[in-house]
Amino acid sequence: MKDSKQITAIKEAYNKGYRVQADGSVLSPTGIVRKLTYQKNENRNPYLKFNIKLSIAGWSITYPVSVHKLAAYQKYGEAYLADGKVARHLDGDPHNNSLDNIVIGSISENSLDIPEHKRKALAKKAGSINRRFTDEEVAAIRKD
Repeated sequence: MKDSKQITAIKEAYNKGYRVQADGSVLSPTGIVRKLTYQKNENRNPYLKFNIKLSIAGWSITYPVSVHKLAAYQKYGEAYLADGKVARHLDGDPHNNSLDNIVIGSISENSLDIPEHKRKALAKKAGSINRRFTDEEVAAIRKD
């Protein structure tokens, strides 16, 4: 299930008039190209985003809107918000938010958009975190 604040931010940005252009840039309601940012630790969250102000329960907060999610909502509307649907980057590049590169799909399809060599490296890293034996120890055990 998608985060309700995230959905609110995406809908609010769209309703206010923010639009993702064909090249992936974002125009504000006044026609100004928005500056996009991402977290410095790209491995944590490499997606480009911009901030908007939201009023929630009488509070005014600044909330980030991911460009690829706004693009997916802009292209597919409520279908993007269905459970199990995610915004995919067809070329696996999280900075390429051009409209022809963004589609919706399943989490499984999304993971297959990552180039094979990167998927293998991620799997190897994930597998090594809780390993009990090193590669050399496994080889020795197999030999015995």
